[in-house]
Amino acid sequence: MSFTEPNMLLSTTKKLLSLMILLVGLTALASGCATAGAESQPQALGANAQQAEQPHKAAIGVRTERHLQVGLLTARQMFQGVGGYQADQVTIVVCGPAVEFLLADTDIQAEIERTEKEGDVRVVACGITLEAMNIDPAALAPSVEVVPNGFIELARLQAAGYEAVVL
Repeated sequence: MSFTEPNMLLSTTKKLLSLMILLVGLTALASGCATAGAESQPQALGANAQQAEQPHKAAIGVRTERHLQVGLLTARQMFQGVGGYQADQVTIVVCGPAVEFLLADTDIQAEIERTEKEGDVRVVACGITLEAMNIDPAALAPSVEVVPNGFIELARLQAAGYEAVVL
């Protein structure tokens, strides 16, 4: 059969019309549910506003020198509440080539100290990376902590409620 036959065309048109009516009905039902839910919306919005005011804990994973610099800048901005996001603690987890910039004699130490003055920041180095790159943990800047595995540290922080971003 082809669509040119009158009965088939009429049947197809009826099916499409029925489908459209069904979709309009479902849309109306859905918007009715949304309207009913909107009555409790002010309370929910108030709860969200309270959550937005509460400080957060954040973890930033970095692997390059540039990302380390951006991570420290981002931590300072989080402490200042830039963009409406206020953090009370930020952990920067450093893996890969960026660990070389955590040595005590690098320029990044001044940025770490500047960030520490603005809030509770932890800078941690990945022990696996240190071992792979033959870097003695004692050669790191004094404020840098060492964790056995940077990726596990990020996972642990997420499980503890930290919001994590990996650059």
